[in-house]
Amino acid sequence: MGLFTDEQLASLDALREYESGIAELLTGERIELAGKLRLAHEDVGAELTTFLAQEAEERGGTPWPLTQVVVTPSLRQWEVLHALELIYRDAYNSHLNDRYLGKWKEYGRLAKQARGRLYREGVGVTRQPIPKAAPPRLSAAPGAHPGGTFWVRVSWTGGNEEGAPSEPVAFSTPPNTVLAVAPGAAPAFVDGWNVYAGILPEEVTLQNDAPLRPGAMWTLPASGLRAGRRPGTGQAATDFVRLRRLLLRG
Repeated sequence: MGLFTDEQLASLDALREYESGIAELLTGERIELAGKLRLAHEDVGAELTTFLAQEAEERGGTPWPLTQVVVTPSLRQWEVLHALELIYRDAYNSHLNDRYLGKWKEYGRLAKQARGRLYREGVGVTRQPIPKAAPPRLSAAPGAHPGGTFWVRVSWTGGNEEGAPSEPVAFSTPPNTVLAVAPGAAPAFVDGWNVYAGILPEEVTLQNDAPLRPGAMWTLPASGLRAGRRPGTGQAATDFVRLRRLLLRG
């Protein structure tokens, strides 16, 4: 599901799964969503850092860094619930409305439960972290093709691991040119990259037989797009970090 440091885990759509009217609340109470999502991610990251340090102290080793933490359903749920807790805290403090107070306390309780569930299951980590790819650079190269509009995603690879794919981007090529794709600068731990392309963002498929080297460019062959596999969601955890004696504060 990707790395914790790839991006924030809560979004408006995720909040709507718990509160269908959350957009109206944000507008009515003039609450900046982006700030609350950022703060929720920072709060969860700070608590994870403390947890991982405690675990390392217990085993007498080095703490796992946040850059190696893998997103699991429990981790994502904790951050979403904490974001709702922060939103309703702000809404209550603006008007001291008891209805908002109840929501604030309820989401705080649910967020704490989600945190405890994550710690009992274990915080997922990977020994070879591969970050989510940035959107690729797209261009048109000379070639015998009628042209068209393409959607593209790319992902970094390292060994048998593949990171989370980039957000889809669109590009239109004129007649007598072919689509050309290049990734951004390669991060550490990667040795290749994959390209996914299609005519719709939700239908992109793998276009290369084997990972391309980081400095290579991919161009659409004369045969056109191929029907490969769909992009994945990122790395799975290789280890789970748990404390033998778990003390939850707050």
